[in-house]
Amino acid sequence: MDHFLSECQYEILYQWLKHHLPNGFIDSKNEWAHSLTTIYKQYHIEISFYDNGVIEETINDTSNGDVVYYIHFLFLNFNQSVKF
Repeated sequence: MDHFLSECQYEILYQWLKHHLPNGFIDSKNEWAHSLTTIYKQYHIEISFYDNGVIEETINDTSNGDVVYYIHFLFLNFNQSVKF
């Protein structure tokens, strides 16, 4: 039952974030993850939700390829993830 609830909260977090981000984020899915991506000024922003429960956030500077921000964490619950 805990696994089922965790999967539900994971999907709820994805949908919640999708609806709270500014317009312009593109929703995509590949064989490993759901992703929300956008370009803002010279930055490429991506938030990925992997099937194994890992959430990854990256901001890359497109002018020079540098990683400006990176974090990944294992989803434990909705409240903890919103804080990140």
